[in-house]
Amino acid sequence: MPSRSITSLRWHYVWDLGANRWPYAARVAFANDPLELVATSRSANQAKGDDGPSQWLPPARAYRCDYAARFVSVLVKYRLPVVAADARTLSSVLDHTAACR
Repeated sequence: MPSRSITSLRWHYVWDLGANRWPYAARVAFANDPLELVATSRSANQAKGDDGPSQWLPPARAYRCDYAARFVSVLVKYRLPVVAADARTLSSVLDHTAACR
């Protein structure tokens, strides 16, 4: 089964907002961090691409809370900022999804 990054190293959060200055070893560690990886289907992996939460959420509503919580955890762990549109989406998922309560 393919694995998928929660945030994606190529995505602007990780690359443009910090990882472009990380040493190679730090980028490799990030790319292999179990917090950052999730098993997924090939079609879900392709559908997400490098989109952030304001552009893509898991199609299975039951998984959205876990996805949002892990996304925030990755940002905190790696001291990465969040852009306004994604912050609104993450907040909405975490505040209004029954699975998050």
